[in-house]
Amino acid sequence: MTKADGTNQKAAAMEALVIGAMPDLSAALPYLLARAGFEVDVVTMSMVMRLSRYVRNVYARATPQEVTAFAEQLTRDKPYDWVIIAEDCILAEVAAWEKQSGRHSRLLPLQNGANHGHLYSKIGLSRLLEEAGIRTPDFRAVTSVAEAREAAREAAREAAREAAR
Repeated sequence: MTKADGTNQKAAAMEALVIGAMPDLSAALPYLLARAGFEVDVVTMSMVMRLSRYVRNVYARATPQEVTAFAEQLTRDKPYDWVIIAEDCILAEVAAWEKQSGRHSRLLPLQNGANHGHLYSKIGLSRLLEEAGIRTPDFRAVTSVAEAREAAREAAREAAREAAR
């Protein structure tokens, strides 16, 4: 960036926080974020991310609950430009933390503390979209193996009927 007097000034880097229990799903994120101009910190249960040259700080914790609690405190002490929760289990922990604490988490890009069941549940998201009048593919919630088998048979029969049309 060039200042008015013609000298160069380095723009302040944006900062991202990646939160995930294990690196399986989040391993590529630091590279992608660094390419986009972010400094990257990671809260995780694994020290593997420390091997990435694209990660500035790794904060390791022992359990998903500790990962969530530490990330919540970290974002209160230091605002990040982007917080990325990389795994469903962490989203579930954040929702449980909100319910237990009665507070809205800074880890979620949401404006209110309403029920966030849709965040880690495809069925929950489908129900939320359906309530808002947005069409989604058919779905069915089941609570047992027998119900799952019956739902699969029904889906197969419906697919066969549509294919025969």
